[in-house]
Amino acid sequence: MAYRDDLELRKLIHHLAKWRRNGKRLPHKPLFILFALSQLHHGNKQLIYSEIHVQLKSLMSKFCPSKASARGVHPFISLVSDGIWQLNIVLRNKPYTDNQLIENGVAGAFHPNVLLLLDGNTSLIESIVEEVLQCHFPVCIHEDLQKELGLPRTPPVKRLTNVDFHNRVLKAYDYRCVICDVQEQPDNILTRIYASHIQWLQAGGPDSEENGLALCLLHHKWYNCGLLTITPERQIIVSQEAGGIPHDNDELRKLHGLAMRLPNHPVYLPYAEYLNWHLREVFRGTVKAKRMVL
Repeated sequence: MAYRDDLELRKLIHHLAKWRRNGKRLPHKPLFILFALSQLHHGNKQLIYSEIHVQLKSLMSKFCPSKASARGVHPFISLVSDGIWQLNIVLRNKPYTDNQLIENGVAGAFHPNVLLLLDGNTSLIESIVEEVLQCHFPVCIHEDLQKELGLPRTPPVKRLTNVDFHNRVLKAYDYRCVICDVQEQPDNILTRIYASHIQWLQAGGPDSEENGLALCLLHHKWYNCGLLTITPERQIIVSQEAGGIPHDNDELRKLHGLAMRLPNHPVYLPYAEYLNWHLREVFRGTVKAKRMVL
């Protein structure tokens, strides 16, 4: 398949990266595309699976929910059918384990027609990276992904924010974080409170109070990274993977089992279907509650 211009390639990547299937996250392809673009940006045109599988597995474990690990075909293989990736050998239609890919010396690279457009075209790589990030991940973890992958850092793009949603959610919770109860103080960025979608906009979540939580900067990031979640019983649950943040580990673990701060009116209570979506599609762990502290 030949691509006439940058726009055609961007459209293809935009459409193949759609991961919504009954609200289920399928982030493996978008993550792998970001990984491959980063490698190309650093001059690595061919990726030998035996040399990248550890780094790739670490990336998937950090930014994919554990429940999604068995979904779909390995992106190193499945992107071939999308026409933008190719392998050095032909693989038959069957699941392949890491060991089989390594033993067979499998290597992959962008399709020559894609590489022709991407190679040396930093602006195109940056625009595709921005598109994939916007379509699949909340803004608060974009910087983490760029840092993890060594992606080209571009000036922050001004993103459209639903100011009305932000204001309504903060008012519903009296401008306090539902996790730690800190209250927003005027002109103090350290106490800034954010309106966070429970079911991400990228997954079809609505801009409504029932799909919003007021969170401080720290807990906004932890929540969207899946290190903590809130059950339909409105109990805070901390992931077993919290040990990966040694700096804040103790503070994070102390939250486990606590009750979230409730909104100032029952009509704003988060819907169970949105809380269940986050628990299933974002949370990196299993629910092991220990106590309910009000």
